[in-house]
Amino acid sequence: MAATQKHRTIAVASALGADALLFRRMETRERLSQPFEFHLDLFSENPGIKFTDVLGQPMVVRLNLPKEERVRYFHGLVSEFRQIRGHGRYAVYQATMQPWLWFLSRTADCRIYQNVNVPHIVQSIFREHGFGDFQVRLTESYPPREYCVQYRETTLDFVNRLLEEEGIYYYFKHEQDKHVLVLADSIVAHEPFPGYGEVAYLPPEMHERRHVEHIHDWELTQRVQPGAYAHTDFDFQVPRKNLYRRLEMPRHHAQDHYEIYDYPGEYTESEPGQTYARVRLEELRAQYEIAEGRADARGLATGRLFSLAHFPRQDQNRQYLLTATTIRLDSDDYESRPEGQPAGLLCDCQFTALDAREPYRPPRMTPKAIVRGPQTATVVGPKGQEIWTDRHGRVKCQFHWDRYGESNENSSCWIRVSQPWAGKNWGGISIPRIGQEVIVDFLEGDPDRPLITGRVYNGANMPPYPLPAGAVISGMKTNTTGKITYQENKAPSQAAAVRESAGSYRYSLQVGDDADHSYRLICDVPPPYIGGQPTDRVDADSPSSTLVAGGGVAWEPVSPANANRFIKPLAGQSLEQIMEGVRGLVKPAAAQGGGPGYNEICMDDTAGNELMRMHAQYDKDSTVNNDERSQVGNDLTRSVANNETVSIGNDETLAVGNNSSESIGNDKIVTVGNNSSESIGQNKVITAGTSITLKCGASLIHMNQAGVITISGSLITVAGSVNINVAAPVTTVTGAALMTTTGAINLVNGTITRVTGSALGHFEGGKAELVSTSETLVMGPVVKINS
Repeated sequence: MAATQKHRTIAVASALGADALLFRRMETRERLSQPFEFHLDLFSENPGIKFTDVLGQPMVVRLNLPKEERVRYFHGLVSEFRQIRGHGRYAVYQATMQPWLWFLSRTADCRIYQNVNVPHIVQSIFREHGFGDFQVRLTESYPPREYCVQYRETTLDFVNRLLEEEGIYYYFKHEQDKHVLVLADSIVAHEPFPGYGEVAYLPPEMHERRHVEHIHDWELTQRVQPGAYAHTDFDFQVPRKNLYRRLEMPRHHAQDHYEIYDYPGEYTESEPGQTYARVRLEELRAQYEIAEGRADARGLATGRLFSLAHFPRQDQNRQYLLTATTIRLDSDDYESRPEGQPAGLLCDCQFTALDAREPYRPPRMTPKAIVRGPQTATVVGPKGQEIWTDRHGRVKCQFHWDRYGESNENSSCWIRVSQPWAGKNWGGISIPRIGQEVIVDFLEGDPDRPLITGRVYNGANMPPYPLPAGAVISGMKTNTTGKITYQENKAPSQAAAVRESAGSYRYSLQVGDDADHSYRLICDVPPPYIGGQPTDRVDADSPSSTLVAGGGVAWEPVSPANANRFIKPLAGQSLEQIMEGVRGLVKPAAAQGGGPGYNEICMDDTAGNELMRMHAQYDKDSTVNNDERSQVGNDLTRSVANNETVSIGNDETLAVGNNSSESIGNDKIVTVGNNSSESIGQNKVITAGTSITLKCGASLIHMNQAGVITISGSLITVAGSVNINVAAPVTTVTGAALMTTTGAINLVNGTITRVTGSALGHFEGGKAELVSTSETLVMGPVVKINS
C-alpha cells in the first residue's frame, strides 16, 4: 500500500503531486533581511524522479499546531535537489527551499537609477523579475537618490545593500501556496503568530508540564556598543555648507561614550544627514542586548512578536521581536524502526530575539561594489545638440557597460569635469563635447560618484595633427560649434532675443512686442547661405529651407539682400520652435557636429623649423591692463583684410632703425590735436599726383600738377639773409593798395624795367638815381623831380 501524509502532523507537497515525496526531516534557517533556507530530507517510492521536474518549482511543508487546530506553512522554491543513499524500500532525496528573492542572486547587472528612492527601486526590480508577492509596510519617508548605480553585483546584493543603507529590513510570511516578503522599518510591521502571542518559560526540570509548548532555555546578553555616531559630507554646490551631524544615545553604563565617525555620509542636506545618523546609531544599538533561547513552540517564526512569561527575572518578561530562528522538524518513520532506535524529535527551535521597544536596523553586511580604477565613457546630450552642460560645467555620459542607456541627456547624472584651474571666476575651462570619449574616475571607487578627469582620442575622434609624422607638434585646436543663447532685452521693441552662431555665420532672432508678436531674423553677413526664395510661407514641404518646428513659420524679406526677415509664428509655436525653424534656413551653418572653422594654438618643435601658430576662426579679444611687450628677432608681417583702428591714450613712439615705407590704397587723414613736429636729417620729397595745399587759417599755399603755385595771405613776408632770387620770363608783383620794396641797396634790373603806379609812383631815398646806359624815360601828366 502506498504511503500517505494525509493524517500526519508534518507533510510536504510538491509539483510532482500528492505523496510523490514524503516528509522525513527539515531544518530551517531564517533571519531578518536574509533569504531563508529550508533543508529537507524526503522519501519517495520512485527512485527515478527527474530533477528538472522539481528544480525551481514551489514546495510547501505543512505543520499542524496543537493549538486550536491551527496550521503553519513553510513555503519556498526548490533551489537545489539531490538524491542520496536509500532508506529501506524508499529512495531518499534532499531538497533546499529558498524564497523567490534568493533567485535574484542568480542574476547580475550594471544599471543606473536616477531620481527615485530606494523603496521604488526595490519594488521595480521585484516586478521586472515577475515577483509580486511582497508587502510594503514602511512608516518613514525616503528621499530620492539623484544617482544610484548597480555595478557588477548580483541583483540580490544590490537590493540588500540599498535596504541596509536606508535601515529597511524584510522578513517572510508563509502561506499554503506562496510566501510573501514584507518590507519593514518599525515595529508596527510585526504581529505575533496566531496563538503564540505569549510563550511561557519552563525550566528543563519541570517534567510535569512538558506537554505545554514552552521555552526551556533563555539567555540575555548585553554588549558594549558605541554611544554616539557622527558623520559629514561635502556639497560642491554650496562648499561652505556645514554638513556635520552627530547623535548621542548612551546606554548609561561605564565605557558608553565611544563614538563612531564616518565619511562620506552620502547626503547633501542637513535633514537626511540627521536621519542617517539616527539609523546608523540604531543599527549599533540593536546589537546591544540580544536574547537567545530554545523552545519546542511550533509558532515561533522570524519577524513575529511574542511575549515571554514566567521567567524568574521579571524585568525580562516583556515583548520581543524574533530576529532569527533555526528550527528542526522530524517526522515518524514510514516503516518499522529497528529495535532500540528512539523516535525522532518533533520540533526544536533555536532563536534570537530583540526587545520589541528597541528599533531594529539591519547590519550593513553587503559591501558596496567598487570600481577598481578609471573608465572611459562617451559624452552625450539631447538630439541636435553639440554641447550639453549646466552652470557648473558638468556633462552627461553614456558608460560603455550601460546597456539600458539611450545615449541622451538621461544616460547619467550631471558629472563634474576636472579643469586645469578652478578658482572663483577665474581658471581654465574646456567643456567636453557630445561624442568625445572621456576618462571617468570614481571618488573612493564609488560608482555613484563619478568624476571626469581627462579626455582621450579614439577611432572616431582622431588627433588634430597627423601622427606619427606630426609627433613634434603640440597645441590646442578647437572645433566651431553652433550655439543658441536666450537673453531678456528690456528695449520696448524687443521683448527677447535669441542668438545663434554656427561656423563663421551668426544670426539672431528678435521678438517684437507688436500685436502679431512678430520675429525678426538678423544676419551678420549677406545671406548666400540662407535657402529659399521670397514666398508667403516656408514649411516642411520646402526641400531647400525646411523648418523643423512641426509646421512652419510665415516670413517676408525686408531688404533686397534678404539679410533681415520678419517671421510670424503659427498658432501655438514657442520661441524655441521658431528658432529651430530658423536653423533650417541656414544650410551649412546649422549642420550639427560643428562647422568647418576652428580656433587653434599650435607649437611645432621640428628642429630648425620651430613654429608657434595661433588661429582665431572669428573674433579675437586681447586685454592688457598694464604693459605689453613683444619682441621679434627678424621680420614682422601684419595683414588686415578690412579696417584697423588704433586708439592710444597717451604717447606713441616709433623708432625705425633703417628705412620706413608706407603705402595707402586710398585716402589718408591725420588729425593732431595740438602740435606736430617732423625732423629729417637730410632730404624730404613730397610728391602728389594732382595738387598740394597747405592751409593755416586765412593763409594758403596751393600748387597743382600744371605748375601753378598760389600763395595767399593777408601779409606775406619773404626775407633772405643773403639773397632772394625771383626768376621767370614774366614776373608780376602787384600791391593792390601798397607795395613796398626795401633794402640797403634795392636794385631792379632788366632789359626793360617798368615800374607803374596807376595812381601814384613814388621813389624816395637819401639819394635816388635813375640810371640808364641808353635811355631813361620818365613819363606822366605831371612829372616832378625834387632834389
